Amino acid sequence: MIRFAAPLFFLALPAVGFALWFLFPRHRSQFALRFAAVAAVAIALAEPQLAVRDDQDYAVFLVDRSASVRRTVRDIDTERHLKDVMGQFPEWQFGVISFAKDATAVTAMGDPFLELPVEQRSDAASRFDKAVDLGLAMLPSNGANRLVLVSDGLLHGTTLTGVTTAQLAGVPISVIPVGQERSNDTRLVSFAAPSEVTADRPFELRIEILSQQETYAALALYRDDELVAYDEVLLAEGTSAYAYHESLEERGFSEYTAVVKRAEDLFPENDARSVLVQTSDRPSVLVVDPSSGSAIPSLLDAAGIAYALESSIPDLTVLSSYRQLIVAGLPLTDLTAADTTAIEQFVENLGGGLLVVQGETEVRGFGGGPIDALLPVSFTTPEKERDPSLAIVYLLDRSKSMSELVEMRAKIRIMREAAAASVFLLPSDALVGLVGFDDDFDWLFPIQSVGDATAIYSALQSLRAGGGTRIFAALNEAIDTLIDTVARVKHILVVSDGKASDAETDHSALLAKLAAEENITLSAIALGDEPNLLLLGALVEAGRGTLYHVVDFLALPQATMEITQHLGRSRFITGTINVTGSLLDEEAESSIPALSGYVLTYPRSPSTVLLAAGDDPVAATWRTGLGSVTVLNADLSGVWTEEWLAWPHLSALFERLLATTRPLIPASAGLLPSVSLDQETVTFVVDARSATGGFANFLDIQAKLLPGDADMDLVQVAPGVYRARFATPEEGGYAINVFDSSGERSARYSFSVPYATEYEAIGRDDATLRQIAESTGGTVLPEGSLDAAVRPARAVAAKPLFWAFLVVALLLLLVDIALRKSKFRRVPIPRRERRAQGVDQSGLPATPLTSSRSGDRTGSSPHP
Repeated sequence: MIRFAAPLFFLALPAVGFALWFLFPRHRSQFALRFAAVAAVAIALAEPQLAVRDDQDYAVFLVDRSASVRRTVRDIDTERHLKDVMGQFPEWQFGVISFAKDATAVTAMGDPFLELPVEQRSDAASRFDKAVDLGLAMLPSNGANRLVLVSDGLLHGTTLTGVTTAQLAGVPISVIPVGQERSNDTRLVSFAAPSEVTADRPFELRIEILSQQETYAALALYRDDELVAYDEVLLAEGTSAYAYHESLEERGFSEYTAVVKRAEDLFPENDARSVLVQTSDRPSVLVVDPSSGSAIPSLLDAAGIAYALESSIPDLTVLSSYRQLIVAGLPLTDLTAADTTAIEQFVENLGGGLLVVQGETEVRGFGGGPIDALLPVSFTTPEKERDPSLAIVYLLDRSKSMSELVEMRAKIRIMREAAAASVFLLPSDALVGLVGFDDDFDWLFPIQSVGDATAIYSALQSLRAGGGTRIFAALNEAIDTLIDTVARVKHILVVSDGKASDAETDHSALLAKLAAEENITLSAIALGDEPNLLLLGALVEAGRGTLYHVVDFLALPQATMEITQHLGRSRFITGTINVTGSLLDEEAESSIPALSGYVLTYPRSPSTVLLAAGDDPVAATWRTGLGSVTVLNADLSGVWTEEWLAWPHLSALFERLLATTRPLIPASAGLLPSVSLDQETVTFVVDARSATGGFANFLDIQAKLLPGDADMDLVQVAPGVYRARFATPEEGGYAINVFDSSGERSARYSFSVPYATEYEAIGRDDATLRQIAESTGGTVLPEGSLDAAVRPARAVAAKPLFWAFLVVALLLLLVDIALRKSKFRRVPIPRRERRAQGVDQSGLPATPLTSSRSGDRTGSSPHP
């Protein structure tokens, strides 16, 4: 079978044929010969190859010698296995490659295999791609070739490259799995600590250990080679977490190392990790509290967090020197456009954290603004909110005294107008009920949605004065109705001018019922000069509402409108409020006291609710830009949190709340450093921002790697982005000091170089081995088997035919030249030359014409 390596050359044949036919019309008789010669040249350029089958079998073993294999499989067992397989197929030719970080040919193709090389150290890598490259180079081009991988499948990112190379070469890879399916290794997964801490302030070190079985182990913590903690721990199957608290007195760097040890541990290399912690006396938290009445400073002191205190939002150049900002006691309405811009750039561009503590003082009167878009909660009801935000029942006094005139207008008419004006201010989805009461009561308008309010206006016209004043039956009915009503805010508004005829009756049970319904509040408007303030006051006290005394009846509409505006836009839920949420640990969840109020908000997507009162968020957080924002919908000054402030776990809860705003990227003065690690290279990147949050370009940035004070050259690679690369140092904790000499600012970044990825995985990866075999046309081989699995995979040699077609083209060209130069070829003679030579078109001599008379122009028949 002939195949072509470059078949595109055939596309030139039509153009060549066209040129030979139309550009050389005098040589069309030789067109076929010349076109055949050109076609032979095109075929030669297309690199024709003749596939020749070779029955010789070749196999190259790729033997994984990385640490994960050498710790679980003895070399002598691997050697014995290879020799057994080779001995079963003496007619085959074998080669052996040993690979770890590099690939080495142990046995050349066809040479006898003796043993695997003895190495002085275990390579902590498995470069499968290098082994495939070397194996393909060893295989001949005309054999039935295959590769056989002997490995545990822990190839750490080199699988795809190796498989792709084998696929392009058309060589199958079969695999022989080795190693333990389930390792008994225990490894230290992570060791986390803050990169910068404040002197004499406690900080937390967190350790995670992974074990394949429940076992006892020793856990030790060192600080600069000094043992600071030692524990005998019982590791659970899976991941176990441990925390230690430390404090540092002197400024500088300290290296912490965590070590876990147990008997018969497979890999001691993955039992330890280190971090570098720097001590600083610079506060990282700024508290803005103009009221100076918040408990936040004392909570920060109890948590050991250094902070600075301001009474207003500073500009961005000051903010950029902090990592977290706490705003409390500052009314949102007082934030200027400059304040909001500085906060937004601090969070989104500089990666800072923002905690907003907002109670009634901070939110009252706030109608939205630029800061609203930065918060993870919204003050407005979402369009798809299922529950109405407000349900209100009006208890309207229609006793005989309401028929009296005030400036020629009946009191009852003024009350109808006041109720109508109040309803007009409510949203269309609010629930409203109207109850008129005297000696008895009636539902003028059963509780339902306001809609366009037309039906409510009609119902109010039926309100007529007459009878006594018995309020408690109507009130009991209103309470029962609201209990069964679904709404976030439930309120009863009582409007009355007289003394109730049932006031002397003991109604303590009804008042207790009202007080027990925490979701129902009651307010009252006392009308006239002598209202029953004692009764109405008792109702308001039980209903946790407000009592309004309106002497001038004509001012009643304005009073009801003000009350309704407050209710319709209410952001405050009061009562005894229980709090739950993911921010509470088991101990805190069982002991946290109730709040007496919170700001009603709605969580935005994709925020996370940390504390909740029912469906309402009390604390929520989200990430925006490079930073994060958390909101606490309750004050910390004792208005709604009096019991919280006496709770002994509040400091720990506040510390966890503040931790949600901890920057992922430790920024300092607009310099945001980050580090990415691989096996060979460390890439250090600094994102530099100006005082306004824009990209800072063409800076003179210098950096030093600690310990050791090694200088690094940072090169600008993008707007505001500076990068340096250096060889990955040995395992341990490191820090990088960055200094911008042009702006006189600096930043620090600590990072840890962990143990090699070779020691991260535990146990054999059968899935990867199966994927390698299936992707290349090989198979997973059973022990001792080779022939049945890979013999059907045949390779053929490609014998080039390039020179043969060139020779054909040359011979055709010589024939063409010979025909053109041959003396036997027929040459056409032009007509003029034929006439001059006396030859007609048939090739016979022409007969000249003669005339009978010399003067006769017409001529005549010739004489015989």
